Amino acid sequence: MKNFLSHPLIVRHPDNLTTSWAQQLVNQFDKDIVVKQIKINAIDIGTTTRIRIKVDYNSPTTLPRYWFIKLPSLSWRARAITALPRLLHTEVRFYNELAGSTPVKNLQHYLLKVAFIKAQR
Repeated sequence: MKNFLSHPLIVRHPDNLTTSWAQQLVNQFDKDIVVKQIKINAIDIGTTTRIRIKVDYNSPTTLPRYWFIKLPSLSWRARAITALPRLLHTEVRFYNELAGSTPVKNLQHYLLKVAFIKAQR
């Protein structure tokens, strides 16, 4: 498990959202597209940390330019409150069930599940 947590795509803090991180995700879809820059547009901290970023590429692509990322909350109180009733697990299940029936483009939605579950251990 420890090895999995050190995977470079698993982020725990907004500071870990770099162009290198985004490029690793993009490479899974199109190795010819280069991430030129990412810009964090907003960070909201509550029961989770919600981050909106803008991604600029080297050429036109069908990949989304705006990404929404959810991480475990940066607030230790919120993490404690949500851990007990397993609220984050319920949310992950909801997104996983919704993913197949929504036209929204998503990049590796399973990372959300991994980040939430591992953060609660």
